[in-house]
Amino acid sequence: MRALPRWTAITSLILIGLALVWSVPAAQQFQANEQVRQARISKSTHAKHRDLDLYEDINARVSKGESYYTAALAEQRKWNYPTQPFVVVRLPTLAWGHALFGATGWRIIAIALFIANLLVWTRRFRSPRHPLLSLIVIGGLLTLGGGLAFYPRVGVVHDYMSGLFVSLSLVLYTPQRWWPSLCLAVCAMAIREMASLYVLAWVALAAARMRWRECGALLAALALFALGMAVHAHFVDAAVKPGDLVSPGWEGMNGLGFLLFSLAHLFPHALPLWCVAWLGLAALIGWIGRGERIGLMGSLWLGGFGLAVAIFARADNYYWVAIMLPAYWVGLAFAPRALIDLWQAARLPGWSANRFMRQ
Repeated sequence: MRALPRWTAITSLILIGLALVWSVPAAQQFQANEQVRQARISKSTHAKHRDLDLYEDINARVSKGESYYTAALAEQRKWNYPTQPFVVVRLPTLAWGHALFGATGWRIIAIALFIANLLVWTRRFRSPRHPLLSLIVIGGLLTLGGGLAFYPRVGVVHDYMSGLFVSLSLVLYTPQRWWPSLCLAVCAMAIREMASLYVLAWVALAAARMRWRECGALLAALALFALGMAVHAHFVDAAVKPGDLVSPGWEGMNGLGFLLFSLAHLFPHALPLWCVAWLGLAALIGWIGRGERIGLMGSLWLGGFGLAVAIFARADNYYWVAIMLPAYWVGLAFAPRALIDLWQAARLPGWSANRFMRQ
């Protein structure tokens, strides 16, 4: 526990105000760019064949007994997708699962994971004084980010399927019983390699708190993941042919405006862009202000991954943010308390912002 310095609180409030003002034109610029990009795509030869169509075609071939890597690279080559470097080829987990239990099976798993998230999150943040209100608020915010679980093609949305596991891992953690969270994190990495950033954030937090046994288990999981990625790279490289397209790389440097636009792009309701941009900022502020282990971990993961999107994502990588769902929007439930604490700290010198800084 320590007091939040008054001028730090004042500076934070000023920065938040500036971010709110700046976020709207920034997100609108990316919206305009996206409209131009979509118009250009609509005129291309394969305008009607998008990423999800590609993954469904790959799944269909794998279900017929074809090798995943042969099918994946053949389809990516057919539809002018790059095949190099190896990370542009998705991990085979969803395709192998589709071969075993079909698209319906993945949809059932997604819905089950969403319901599990709903139950655990609402129980974790149930207010003794206002149980029904807390249920409605947390449940509603989870639904904002979790409704995609009911999408018929959810079994080919790698980022979101991985995000369901990550969100459940985040809320299920307890210091005495952390291994279920680790198992869920491993599942997330097996679907989408970017979930490894969540585990890296967890390693940093565990090391800072000198939880060495937990830290060792996390490092072992990352080592297993690295081995799996090496095997994946081997099979992709073996299937690459001369003349295959190479990815232009990930040096988007699009900034926070692109992150907010991406969140708005996946937002399930037709709210004005400026409103969703403000909600996106408020949710991140809420996570930073939450405190406790879940607030620190949520801030590291969601803030860190949001920064990665702002720096590395290209304009067509907006779907990356799906891995932050459904947990991201829960931050809106914490935002009012965080902003009140900041306001009080700014008004009263030496005021102890316990809720804002608790650990």
